Amino acid sequence: MTQGDQDIIILGRLRGWLLMVWMSLMLGIGGYSLWLELSGEGFSDSIYYPLFGRMLGPMTIGISLFGFASFFLMWRRRNDYIRHDGVCLFQGRRKSWRLDDIEDVTLIDRPLGKRTIRIVTREGRREYLTDSFHLDGRVSDLRVAILGVAKAARRDGLSLSPRT
Repeated sequence: MTQGDQDIIILGRLRGWLLMVWMSLMLGIGGYSLWLELSGEGFSDSIYYPLFGRMLGPMTIGISLFGFASFFLMWRRRNDYIRHDGVCLFQGRRKSWRLDDIEDVTLIDRPLGKRTIRIVTREGRREYLTDSFHLDGRVSDLRVAILGVAKAARRDGLSLSPRT
């Protein structure tokens, strides 16, 4: 571990087991659909066959391929942490915000019941941090931790770094 890695303080961890459930579901649906198509049985006994007809099989396989592709997009986030080093707040390896620019942390309800955690910056922008179901812990604990660190960074003039 380098000196920079040792100075990171973890505020929250993102769950990875949800990805395994998603992947299992998509592989199951895709495998079953592909088996029915290749064996010649087809989907004619399905309850949805009168609605979609012969396109039911290819549609089901397409949906499972879409789910399989989205799994690989989410896989990169499987063990990300929400952490800070006294100057910046990081989510994973790519996203970061300066602590003195953070004004608030909000929880936004999106369609289909999905809730996202957003950071409100000094300019008033609401930037995406993570989805609440990815968070391993309570959202309120993460919000209090981020706001406390941001307040201390503004008050102390960014002297919150553990490198002192």
